Amino acid sequence: MRVLCGSRGLAVARLAARHAAIVDPLLLGAVVASESGCHAHAVSAGGLDLGYGQIRLHGSAARHHGRAALLRPALNIRLTAEHLRRCLDLCDGWIAGALSVYRGIRRCVDSRGSRRVLKLYEKAKGESRS
Repeated sequence: MRVLCGSRGLAVARLAARHAAIVDPLLLGAVVASESGCHAHAVSAGGLDLGYGQIRLHGSAARHHGRAALLRPALNIRLTAEHLRRCLDLCDGWIAGALSVYRGIRRCVDSRGSRRVLKLYEKAKGESRS
């Protein structure tokens, strides 16, 4: 995962590997790279509904767990793995569609945001093969 996040990629890879039974760690790493560039304390700049942490979780997750908790990488990545799993299940395993649902689109479609993560995912898979 170093190809996605440089030296921060190793820490992300270790955390993502803990959730391999839930979702492919390389896919999870690609989402992290896309969302925050693997910065553990990222905060999105969007309006009142700010997102926090490597995945910049927001909405009900931010209200339920609180900002400080979401800035803890282990919790942030676990919650993201669980949410991404629900999206994959909803879209019958179709990754592009699941990424659209993950990003807030209400149905399984191929979106521009999905394609960016998919490119990062393919890059990570290529690195893991070498």
